Amino acid sequence: MAVVTSTPRTVPDRIEKRITRLESLLDLPPRGGASALQVGIEARQALLAARTSDDALREIRLRTKFLAKPSEVAGPTRIQHVSTSKGAALKVLLLALFELQARSPRPSGASLIPRTQLALERETPDAGMPSGERPSWINLAALPTADATRRSTHASSRRRNRLRQLHSALERLDQLGRIELKKAPGEHHRYEAFWVLDEGRANDSSLGLTRYTVPEFGRGRERREITTIPLEFFLHGWIDALNDNEIITYLILRLMAQAHPRVHATSGVFLTSGFRLSMFNLDRGFEAHRMLARYGLITTRPDPRRSARGTIHQQRTDGKGNLHQFQLNDAALSQDAPARVITCLQRYADHLTLNESRQRDRDEAEQNPPLPDTH
Repeated sequence: MAVVTSTPRTVPDRIEKRITRLESLLDLPPRGGASALQVGIEARQALLAARTSDDALREIRLRTKFLAKPSEVAGPTRIQHVSTSKGAALKVLLLALFELQARSPRPSGASLIPRTQLALERETPDAGMPSGERPSWINLAALPTADATRRSTHASSRRRNRLRQLHSALERLDQLGRIELKKAPGEHHRYEAFWVLDEGRANDSSLGLTRYTVPEFGRGRERREITTIPLEFFLHGWIDALNDNEIITYLILRLMAQAHPRVHATSGVFLTSGFRLSMFNLDRGFEAHRMLARYGLITTRPDPRRSARGTIHQQRTDGKGNLHQFQLNDAALSQDAPARVITCLQRYADHLTLNESRQRDRDEAEQNPPLPDTH
C-alpha cells in the first residue's frame, strides 16, 4: 500500500493564503454595505466619539508583565500563551482593552467595572455603523473570512464565520484566565457581557481572579510597568493586518523604546539573544522584525558588514558583528494597514529586498504625488 505524504507549503503559498485573508477584510459584501475593515474602524471610532471627557484618549495602556516572562515561571509569556497561529484570541483581547479604556473615565476613586458593554452581534453586521448606535463585538473585531469563495459568499455565511471565530477566541481567553465568561442577568448566553481580567497576572482557581482596572502610570522606573500603544494602531487596521508574531515583536520593541528613550532616539534599541530568551521567550518569532521594517513600522540599523540575510561572511577578521538596532516609526501607523501589508507581502514573495521595496515606494510616490491642500 502506497504511503501518501503531505507536501509542505512553500513560503509563497503561505503568503498567498495570508493575502487572501487580508483581502477578505477589504471585500464589500455581495448584498451591499461596508467591508469588515470599514465596519471595524467605524466601530472603534464610535466608541471614542461616545467618550464624554475633555481628556482625549491618545494611547492604550498595556501592562508590561503581559509581555515579559515571569521570573518564577519557565516557558511562554502570557502574551505567547494567548497567541495562536490561526485564532484571533490575541487581537480580541487587545480590542477588549481598547473598549474598556475608550469608555468615559469614572469618578475619582471609583474602580472600573470591567464587563464589556457591547453585544456580541447585531442584526446587520456588514451594513456599516448606524449613527449613534453602540457597536457590537462582531463589528469591532474585524475578523477575516477564510473562505476561498468569499466574493460570492452571502452575508449570513460571513456572519457565521466571524461569530465562530469570536466564540473560539473568547473560549480560549476564558481558559487562559484573561477573561471570565459568566452569564450576566438578562443576557442570552455567557459570551455576552464577559468580564476582562488583569492581563499582567496569572488568573486561575489556585490564585484567584483579579478583575481588570486601567493601569496608572507610576514614577521613574515604575513607568516601565506600562507599555503604550498609539490609537492609530487600532484606527488604521494594524491590529487586523499584522499576524501574532508581528504584534508581539512590535509590542516588545515599543516596550524597549519606552524603557530606554534616549538610546532609542539616538541609535536605536537592541536585544541580545540571551535577553530575548530570558525576558520574552522570543527566539525564531523575533524574525518578524524583518516584515515590520518592510511595512515601515520600524527602522532597522544593521551592522553594515552583514549581508541581506543578517550573516557576516568574514567572521575571522570582522568578528561576530554588532546587533541590529531598532527605532519605531509611529508616522507609518497612519497608513492603511491591510493595503500596505498586502503590498509588502507581494513584494516579499517576488523576492524584492528591503532596499528594493523602499525604492519601489519612492518611485510610486513620485508617480502619485499627494494632492495640494486647498484649505
